[in-house]
Amino acid sequence: MIVTYFRSSSYNQYDMCPHSYYLTYVLGHRSPSGQKAEQGTIVHKVMECLANAKQCHQNEEHSFNDDLFGEMEVDFDYIYTDEYVKELIEKSYEHYSSESIHHWTNKHHKECDKWSWDAIQYFDGAFDPRKRNIVSPECAFDFEIDEDWAKYDYILPSGKKLSGNLSMKGTIDLITEVRPNVYEVVDWKTGRRLDWATGQEKDYKKLTTDPQLRIYHYALSKIYPDAEQFLMTIFFIRDGGPFTLCFTKEDMEDTKKMIKKRFEEIKRVAIPRLKKTWKCTRICHFGKNAHESGEVDPNTGEPYTICEYVARTIKKRGMNTSLIEDISPGHHFDYYEAPG
Repeated sequence: MIVTYFRSSSYNQYDMCPHSYYLTYVLGHRSPSGQKAEQGTIVHKVMECLANAKQCHQNEEHSFNDDLFGEMEVDFDYIYTDEYVKELIEKSYEHYSSESIHHWTNKHHKECDKWSWDAIQYFDGAFDPRKRNIVSPECAFDFEIDEDWAKYDYILPSGKKLSGNLSMKGTIDLITEVRPNVYEVVDWKTGRRLDWATGQEKDYKKLTTDPQLRIYHYALSKIYPDAEQFLMTIFFIRDGGPFTLCFTKEDMEDTKKMIKKRFEEIKRVAIPRLKKTWKCTRICHFGKNAHESGEVDPNTGEPYTICEYVARTIKKRGMNTSLIEDISPGHHFDYYEAPG
């Protein structure tokens, strides 16, 4: 199977279901966000704007440019008020709810409001971006791994050769400076504290090997090569609060081994396994929805789902045929639009 890059989301999705990974990251099909995820995005936007406003104050700048709201003015007194937070919550909620395919109610509004304030006020505002030394809100990274094991060479069905080195892509919610050469990442989570592939709760032990935190540490070591230490805080706003782990240069080899193992595992796949579980019809877009062909499974009399149809193509005619017939229009094997 073709794999040219990892995001923490792609790494985790392979654990959930290799076939879902194939549909998303090889064929380029997108799943619409669930409403809970969109509520999380609203909270993320509030925290992002607070961090940008604080960074403006640090740099004595009076505005910042937001990807959704355009230029936002910064009043150095006003940004520290509750009114400013309320304004950001309303602005974010209005934007995302108005653009959504879901039905929004006052209950959803109250939840977004509560989750935002829960993060800001936790432990007397310890994680309020306005009380932090901001280094980078929403820090995007994209780098290749310069190791022999990270090389890939594929011959595409068109005959074109695709070669290069595995790259790591992603966006870090917030980077702050604790003291010179010591940085802390804060990643906001509004979902449950679960490993969705196994259903097990994430505790400190599991978080030490969490792919997202490991990948972020790898990225930070590239961005700040002289740093002495990185603190990784994953903040489960609704399920346990912040969990902080410390990573140093000594942890890097284990991170590389983890990435190498997964890279080689995916490359060897000839037929991506379709994991049939309750999640298929409950939370997976590809498992819940019928394929656009409308073809019917003769065994059940029901239309093939998206995942069933593609799995059938691979089984009967091979992956190369699937790469031609099932690929999303305009998709490139080495590119996936953020924030995927």
